[in-house]
Amino acid sequence: MDAANAAGDRESTAWLEPEQWKNYMGKETRKALYGAFPDEELLAVLRETAARLGRNPSKKEVFCVYRVFLIQRFGNWPRALTAAGLKRPREQRRADNRRRNEEALRRRKAQELSGQAAAKEAGLTTKTEGEA
Repeated sequence: MDAANAAGDRESTAWLEPEQWKNYMGKETRKALYGAFPDEELLAVLRETAARLGRNPSKKEVFCVYRVFLIQRFGNWPRALTAAGLKRPREQRRADNRRRNEEALRRRKAQELSGQAAAKEAGLTTKTEGEA
């Protein structure tokens, strides 16, 4: 099955393979097609696919021509997802993780301190070596 026929047959995996398309489109045609897609149109493909799937799409779930163009345009798949607003930038995710970890540590320390204070108030603490 050639790529042109496979494009209409989504049951076939040929429509997903960029190498198939290279066989049927010359370099100049591919270059003109690539230039014809503005960033926002490529990102809209990602957003629409994510909405349809209910999650961020993997590379293989996006039509090969769009997939290749997205990666060429944005550098890699995670950057394309970030540009589409589907994924937060790495720096932001790391900062959020640090903040959550710090908050959890503060809560644990507060619980430990409040538990120690309650035990001391109830007279349940044991005497340390320095105490007589």
